Amino acid sequence: MWDLHPGDLVFFDNGSVVGIYCGGDQMIACDAQLGAVARVSIGPESNWGKRIADVRRLY
Repeated sequence: MWDLHPGDLVFFDNGSVVGIYCGGDQMIACDAQLGAVARVSIGPESNWGKRIADVRRLY
């Protein structure tokens, strides 16, 4: 799961949240609280990293 490449789709909480991996243990996703797109840390020890349900590569 941690062989992520930029552009991979990262699914959290059984698909209720989806982000796009951009490298360096970061993804971009819409932040519901901000109502905007944000860059979020998803390293293995982060809260987001612990909630990854699936990763998909489209190419």
